[in-house]
Amino acid sequence: VGVCLDRGADLVVAVLAVWKAGAAYVPIDPGQPVERIAYMLGDSRAVLTVTSAEIADELPAGRGRMLVLDDAFTVMRLSLASAERPVRRLIGDQSAYVIYTSGSTGRPKGVVVTQAALANYVGSVPGRLGLDGGRFALVQGQATDLGNTVVFAALTLGGELHIVAEGAATDPEALRAVLAGRGIDFVKMVPSHLAAMGPGLLPGRSLVLGGEAAASDWLEQVLANADVRGCAVFNHYGPTETTIG
Repeated sequence: VGVCLDRGADLVVAVLAVWKAGAAYVPIDPGQPVERIAYMLGDSRAVLTVTSAEIADELPAGRGRMLVLDDAFTVMRLSLASAERPVRRLIGDQSAYVIYTSGSTGRPKGVVVTQAALANYVGSVPGRLGLDGGRFALVQGQATDLGNTVVFAALTLGGELHIVAEGAATDPEALRAVLAGRGIDFVKMVPSHLAAMGPGLLPGRSLVLGGEAAASDWLEQVLANADVRGCAVFNHYGPTETTIG
């Protein structure tokens, strides 16, 4: 099931709903080129795409059914649906999601992550990173697996998940205001993204770096600032094939 939504609570709810239905999700950034979106939906054999009315108009035609969350008919159907929790037993080797990377040939490459791999990750890695039931900020887009660390840690550890708007995530002052104003404890960022935000931008407790390698001289500056602030720093960079990098 393709999930093509703007950042927000609906995005997280859609992921959980896909799993409740016993399916796997394919995260799609609405800002990606139409050709890439069409390829991912076709290659993954998505039978349905969850989206919004504004985004649906820009999506490629002929790539399966669409569930438009803010469509009047959809809203009516959902209002009549049962509120009872669906019982669905997930199997370990069942697919949880498919992440598309750039691929060595330039063509997007789908990486399938299983429920067992994700469960093992969530059960061990957040604890090793010092994450617990605090306040988590999601600042990355949904097309990569980078942000899954904070999303699933927050949901499984009883934390608060704060989804930062795209405009604020790329504005140094706005992002500083979010981290400070909301008392954010944990954030995960790509090193180049953090570097572009300027020095001293840190959460209250733990900064996790991932998605790409970090330059040693820049990292020394980050560590010095973090030491003064009492913020732990973790390097969590690895391939999507190892579940989350």
